[in-house]
Amino acid sequence: MRGRNAHEAFDDTGRAWHNAQQRKLALFQLHRVKNMATTFLGFSWYLWGSLCLIIAAIYTALWPRGRQGVERTLWRHIVLRWFHALVWLLLALSCFLRPAALPGGRTISNVLAVLALLAYFTFMGTLMTDVRYQRPK
Repeated sequence: MRGRNAHEAFDDTGRAWHNAQQRKLALFQLHRVKNMATTFLGFSWYLWGSLCLIIAAIYTALWPRGRQGVERTLWRHIVLRWFHALVWLLLALSCFLRPAALPGGRTISNVLAVLALLAYFTFMGTLMTDVRYQRPK
C-alpha cells in the first residue's frame, strides 16, 4: 500500500509539472502572437503609421510637375499630383487600424493596404507614360 501511494504521489507531481509547463507554453505563445499583432519588425504599428503620414505630407508638397509648356490631361494631372500621397495615406490608415481591437479591423487594414498597392501601380504606370509623353521629340 505504501508503494502505491508513493506511485500516486509521483503521478500527481508529474501531472502537476506537465500542467505547469503547458500553461507556460500557452502564455509564451499568447505573448508572441500579441507582439506579432502589435508590431512589425519590432516597431509599433502606430510608429509605422506616423512615418507613413510624414511621407504622405512630403509627397503632398513634392510631386512630378513635368516640363514647361507641355499640357497634361486632367486625369494624368490628378494621378501624378495626388496618388503618391494617397498611397502613403492609405498605408498609414492600414497601420493605425491593424492593432485596433475592432471587429474586422485586420480585414479592413488588409483592404486598405491592397488599395494602396493599386493606387501605387496607377501612379507608377501614369508616371512612366508621362515621362515617355514628355520626352523631347
